[in-house]
Amino acid sequence: LIDLEFLHSMTKGTVVGFQVAYLINLSKLSFEKLKIYSKHAEKKRIWREMVNDELGTKQGEIKSVIADAGFFAYVNYLDTARLRVIPVIKSRSDCKEKLMKKLENCPSNLIWFGKKYRTQLEELLDEFREILQKTMKWVENYDDFKDLRGQIEHIFKAAKMIFGMDNMHVYYRKHCFWKAFIILYMSSLLLQFLNLNGINKNRAIPLLAQNRRFS
Repeated sequence: LIDLEFLHSMTKGTVVGFQVAYLINLSKLSFEKLKIYSKHAEKKRIWREMVNDELGTKQGEIKSVIADAGFFAYVNYLDTARLRVIPVIKSRSDCKEKLMKKLENCPSNLIWFGKKYRTQLEELLDEFREILQKTMKWVENYDDFKDLRGQIEHIFKAAKMIFGMDNMHVYYRKHCFWKAFIILYMSSLLLQFLNLNGINKNRAIPLLAQNRRFS
């Protein structure tokens, strides 16, 4: 059966397709995870499965994740912080004050009080406070991540302009997964190559896209 979905958009009319969630390691511009979701899937669920389940941990390395305002939800900040991941999500201006209060009063992970983590409890709690402080700081200074967010935009720009991700015409979810996987993987490799060789991405991507159109 064809398992794509049709939805009505006020601006685009009838649209069809899926949501493609993509996790990128920005330190290496490397591909980490891709998952296809229904167009009806809640952003909270996508965040939980792509971020908390994939990167969250009770101890070990502290990580950070950048996302746009589409993933704004109080639970995405609080649950993620308790899993030792700093959520760098663009806050909604009318919710920022309430978010700060929730972060200031965010309870720690109760699992840390168990017997398994007893010897590490003080260290884990100190690090948790550090995670909350950084989260609040980065909520206020989200624009400081403009350059990093630009790297993400370049990957998707390459995927659409060079590899045709904006015009895939795929009607089966499993086919969509592999086509999106290959396109985004190739886009990541391209960006790594451009960075490694100091090539201007803003010029290179449109030029490569132009060659694609005339090939």
